[in-house]
Amino acid sequence: MVEIEPVFSLDAFSSLREPWDSLITRSFHPTFQYEFDLVLAWLKHQRKDWKPLLLLAKEENKLKGIFPLMYRDEKRRGFLPYRRVKFLCADETDFSVILAPAEDIGKVINAAFHWLFSGKFRWELLILDDLEEGNPAVQAIESWLEKNDYSYHYVRQVGKYFFIDLTR
Repeated sequence: MVEIEPVFSLDAFSSLREPWDSLITRSFHPTFQYEFDLVLAWLKHQRKDWKPLLLLAKEENKLKGIFPLMYRDEKRRGFLPYRRVKFLCADETDFSVILAPAEDIGKVINAAFHWLFSGKFRWELLILDDLEEGNPAVQAIESWLEKNDYSYHYVRQVGKYFFIDLTR
């Protein structure tokens, strides 16, 4: 069974270089905007009031994937508190990614969503955008939401970004 270990601090993120680099090479492309040093620089210098929320998915103590999120506490109408959650670095990247190989993406997303919807972490708005078309994470997210009877709004934007994969 895949368990989630949440990471909320920059120090804890800094210790994830090796597993991050290993997972990014096996994740759905494009991933270049999620290279460890770029994300670390963003966390140190550009995140403003966003806080990291990395969901480490582990099975039998082995890291299977990382669901990279961030959150910010805001006030609606100036006084009603709510928490916004979205992909890590989403304001500075063109694409989002869940770090996991194709064979583990479903397990990682199921565990992450189970944790997110368990009430262990309060949030009111979850925005998961800029997943590249064809990314298996999209189908896994939709499947989990439908299976657990949650409504969602899915917007498909064709031609928003152009990405040419130069891997050969």
